[in-house]
Amino acid sequence: MLKFCVLASGSKGNAIYVSVGKTHVLVDAGLPLKELKNRLKAISVEWESIDAILITHEHMDHIRALKDMSSTDAPVIYTSRLTHKAINRKSRNHKSFQIFETLKEFTIGDFTIKPFSVMHDSTDPVGFRIQTESCKIGIALDLGCLTPTVLENLLNVNILVIESNHDVELLAKSKRPSYLKKRIMGNFGHLSNEECAHIIEKVLHKELYYVFLVHLSQECNDSKRALAVNHDVVMQNGYPHVSMNATFQDRVSRCIELEADGTSVGGYGAVRVLEEQI
Repeated sequence: MLKFCVLASGSKGNAIYVSVGKTHVLVDAGLPLKELKNRLKAISVEWESIDAILITHEHMDHIRALKDMSSTDAPVIYTSRLTHKAINRKSRNHKSFQIFETLKEFTIGDFTIKPFSVMHDSTDPVGFRIQTESCKIGIALDLGCLTPTVLENLLNVNILVIESNHDVELLAKSKRPSYLKKRIMGNFGHLSNEECAHIIEKVLHKELYYVFLVHLSQECNDSKRALAVNHDVVMQNGYPHVSMNATFQDRVSRCIELEADGTSVGGYGAVRVLEEQI
């Protein structure tokens, strides 16, 4: 049984929950710890069950909860060496770190995890490819542009989590200063809806079942626009079975629980959705 939910996504905080069997993991912890615990409770998960937190990069909207965690009551934090150094400058009270190497697989319980480099304006940003015996999840959050490494690690996944940050026209018309607009649209910034759709088009395959669009700008985007652009590319390429899902800053996303029959190598075979919506 695999359970997956984006607990929060946006410039004010990011966190993703994924579990299989007795292994419970977060990707990022960018909410205040109290709120993070509340979001977990909303999907019937207790904080004490979390085994590990995987950190994509050191920006505060991805690590905010770490400053509230002590060494004794927190899960193990997995991060790259450079990101660990950057985090320590912001959150010194947490000691339970494990260092991973980019592109080198490691295991946490029933998960095999492969961190891969992404383009973003932080010290050593990564995405994650998370795999069980029957499911592959590709996660690329803050992402300025597509690279061969990113593409390679998002291929053949069953669940794709990908940034769809802004609508280009809304960003251009916004009151944001020109330097910020340039940063957002640059190779180390954030993906537009159209850039996100371009990536989705490249990784579409018959066993991609779910796409979660993350880090939607509250000022320069909305879920209707993001879903429309990305749903169009799915339909135009003949993959109507792909479920396209928005994520939110103020509440959890759609929460899915899946089980596999194990007959399809590297995929789900017969997939049954047990819980569609919180």
